[in-house]
Amino acid sequence: MSSAVTGVSVRERQRRAVVQMLGSPTTWKVLVYDRAGQAVLAPLMGVKELREQGVTLHRLLGAERDPLPDVPAVYFCKATKENIQLICEEIRANCYERYELNFLTTIPRLLLEELAEITVEAGSSGQVTKVYDMYSDFKALEDDFFTLTEGDDDSLSYQRLNDPTVSDEAMQDAVDRIVNSIFSVFVTIGAIPIIRCSPRNAAQYVAEGLDNKFREHIRNKGHSLFAEKHMDETGSFARPVLVLLDRGLDIPTMMHHTWTYQALVHDVHGMRANRTTIRETDDEGRSKVTHLNMEREDLFWHTNRGKDFPTVTQAVHAELALCKQKEKEINGTLEATDGTSAAGLTSAINNLPDLLKQKSYLTMHVNILTSLMKSIEDRKLDDYYQLEEEVMNNKSLSRPVLELLKDEDAGTVMDRLRLFIIHMLDGKVTADEAGRCEDVLRAQGCSLDAINYIRSLQEMQRAHQQPSTVQPSHTGSLFSLANKTLQTGASFWSNSVKALAPTYGDLPITRIVDSIVTGNNPDLTQHYLYFDPKRSKSARSTPPAARSRAEQAFVFMVGGGNYIEYQNLRDYCQRHDDRNIVYGVTQLVNAEEETSIPCVRPCML
Repeated sequence: MSSAVTGVSVRERQRRAVVQMLGSPTTWKVLVYDRAGQAVLAPLMGVKELREQGVTLHRLLGAERDPLPDVPAVYFCKATKENIQLICEEIRANCYERYELNFLTTIPRLLLEELAEITVEAGSSGQVTKVYDMYSDFKALEDDFFTLTEGDDDSLSYQRLNDPTVSDEAMQDAVDRIVNSIFSVFVTIGAIPIIRCSPRNAAQYVAEGLDNKFREHIRNKGHSLFAEKHMDETGSFARPVLVLLDRGLDIPTMMHHTWTYQALVHDVHGMRANRTTIRETDDEGRSKVTHLNMEREDLFWHTNRGKDFPTVTQAVHAELALCKQKEKEINGTLEATDGTSAAGLTSAINNLPDLLKQKSYLTMHVNILTSLMKSIEDRKLDDYYQLEEEVMNNKSLSRPVLELLKDEDAGTVMDRLRLFIIHMLDGKVTADEAGRCEDVLRAQGCSLDAINYIRSLQEMQRAHQQPSTVQPSHTGSLFSLANKTLQTGASFWSNSVKALAPTYGDLPITRIVDSIVTGNNPDLTQHYLYFDPKRSKSARSTPPAARSRAEQAFVFMVGGGNYIEYQNLRDYCQRHDDRNIVYGVTQLVNAEEETSIPCVRPCML
């Protein structure tokens, strides 16, 4: 996240590892990946960049293709039994000249022995020139943001990690997967972190697993995977802090209707690997689907993605007008027949392609913003945003929540359910008001399973809370920390969309990270557990008496996260230029995706 500190770029580190994996760009090669490898590659390199690295063909593992026995193949996939069998089939069929096997995760010894046995039997052991553990089982969507899964994969969802019917074995498998992926992140950047975590939840299980994994590596292999890499990136040996949190810390933010550009695109249209899809219907009722990529070269996106919607709409029109003016000037230079120097013509010719590319990006953003505006108007998203901000910030309500819930022209049933969940978690809703709200939702065909589920979680949390973790009890809410920390409210100058102003207060996740990295407001995190894999286990839960301020922090949300929290952390770093924070999540989801909160998607009765 942007700051004066030269922070770790997780995406650039991972991209660098992939470039090294592909080898010399002068050697033509085939790239073979599974779905997991494809998902890792998508935010890092496009087709053009792969070709620049010598990749002439890329395909899914197992897909039928004609053999290319004179071309080497680079594999990038998970080390699963199914993948090993598919690789062995291609080796037996002599599909390629040689085989370089790069696994996202560490290959188990039994699978490695099976691979060796089959290649020897096929007489192809000499063709397998590389078997390498890449430690790349995560998706670096941004320099400072990574996720383990996205919304269509619920294997690490909040529901899954809090489901009492899941077996101990399945739960341990999920925790192990999270541990291995976070370990991969730190292998990629080359640093062993100090670990802090919230107690008595999934975050603690992950912290203990990570601590053991780092210790095991140090004991068996020394520091070979971590030596000096972190120093190269930041110029010092300073160790980062990893803060592990549980999604139950702040449910309202997951339900909140948002107002910043990137988060709004994700909430309304969804995003996968920095790609969004707009579905439109023309005047004749024909549907149109457009896929749009948010590329690294798109300066407008990276400059404005964290700004509020009205500001972005003004910015895109200003940039487009400036772009058209520059295009007109260049065309005038190219068409001039007198007085134009050769240097001027050369400059105009060189600048035109970049200008046209930026213009195409701006045109794309006009289309996205137009679609968002339609959704805002059709669903009255500005009304939801305003009222939710007032609820979450203890402001006087501009209208009763029940009134908006009754307005069936205001958005979808899902929009109304999200509002009620936030209102319910505020802790100030009377039983009578809650009952009337639920009656309205039920009459509109909405299942109340999500509401009942959250209430059950509240009861479990109350039963297991430590005294030091409980915030003032007058709210009676599991999420009272969120209610307490959101103190800076939005200002609403009128009822029009363009007048809405965003809230700039720190969310609970940001306040917790600030407390840990600076030592400010120590009461907020004094009960958080402490793990240092480089210290003896007997001292691992006791922080040293004197600790320096951490410039580099990683905060990881177990149970899913979103662009609202990511942007809030970015805003924090922009205000504090001596800190850099990387945000990670088990699952990137928006409120529409039922895997973020179980049963949240309305079921029609």
